[in-house]
Amino acid sequence: MFDHIFRREKKLETKDLTFQNKIKDRISELKNKLPPVAEPVDPATDLKEVRGENKQSKLIAFKERMFMLQNILTQYRTLIESEIINNPDTPIEDLRFIVQEFCAEYNLTAQHRQQGMEAVNMYYDSRKRAKDLLNKSKNNLDTVEHLTGVRFDPKEKDNFRIELGLMNLNIYTSTKNLTFLFKHLNSSVSGGEVGAFHSYMLTDKSVSFNVFSHEDDPEDLKLAKIHEDEHAKYRILDQIFDRNLVSKKTSLLYREMIFLKNRGDASFKEKMEEYMYSVLDEMFNRAKDEILALKKESSTYKTEDYINLFSQDPAYNYAQQVKSNYEDNSLYQQYVKEILEDRYTQTIIASLESFDRISSDGSLNKNEIIAFLGGVPLENWTKTIDRFLATKNMTKS
Repeated sequence: MFDHIFRREKKLETKDLTFQNKIKDRISELKNKLPPVAEPVDPATDLKEVRGENKQSKLIAFKERMFMLQNILTQYRTLIESEIINNPDTPIEDLRFIVQEFCAEYNLTAQHRQQGMEAVNMYYDSRKRAKDLLNKSKNNLDTVEHLTGVRFDPKEKDNFRIELGLMNLNIYTSTKNLTFLFKHLNSSVSGGEVGAFHSYMLTDKSVSFNVFSHEDDPEDLKLAKIHEDEHAKYRILDQIFDRNLVSKKTSLLYREMIFLKNRGDASFKEKMEEYMYSVLDEMFNRAKDEILALKKESSTYKTEDYINLFSQDPAYNYAQQVKSNYEDNSLYQQYVKEILEDRYTQTIIASLESFDRISSDGSLNKNEIIAFLGGVPLENWTKTIDRFLATKNMTKS
């Protein structure tokens, strides 16, 4: 896939010299504050060199290089994101130029270059799909039906407004219609009204969308839009997890677990535990997305607020949904409690505490922290931040 990207990229070289010079100037300014690595850093290869004589000094040098690489990759992602956010219709050739120039100037590896190319191509394709759908739809109700599968009564046509977002479509409607759509798309959810939401579990060819209530207070609506735009953005730019692949893996494990149980196979227990950890991965994905979105909007959420959200809100409380599958199986219920409740909660608390520590340190601003952690699995936040801060302090001494 990457070879195809590069072949296409060579045919579409940017000709906007003003843009090229702007990007070169920004990277030059950045290099004055954050020097490039002398040669490409490949963690797996470099770590193999930490052996033999002077192992301790080699290990310190390795950690310093990894600290520099983490800082560089944070700025890499931040530069791409800032161009996308400030100029959503930047030509794809210009976005590719950012990737090429940054990787060349900072001696990044081919893998880093590939990741950047994939990210900008995914962004460009997602925005184009959203634009194309908006342009070809007959009216707002037609667009809503295409996105959600719901056909509303024609009388509701004036109760919907749709606009192009960053790489998605934003639907504005009544709280009643919003709640109906949310429950239709999340069949396991019951209860009262819900707030704005972002579409999940989409294919690579579908159009992402947010749904807002136009009845909300303007300030609340503004914050909700910031929040949901983060979900849309991280769906594209997060190069670590693929939510669809995780979901497909979980579904397969569940079917295998049922098959083994019905056959009376003793390995059913091992498959059950594997299934639980796959569900936990999905829960961590959703929780990370939500935490970063709430942090972006400068929410006043405290740790207990996050815990209440993830343990009580049906959209995040997978444990409750999974628990109901085998209420009469004590081992199954034990795994739910130990893995999907206890471990889940402990990881969220530890991750939030780590976020607060790196925020208080002041090395990175809020947007840089979000970009930095956007590529790190939630369960690895504490370890990653500990290493980052330890290495930073070590390089100062």
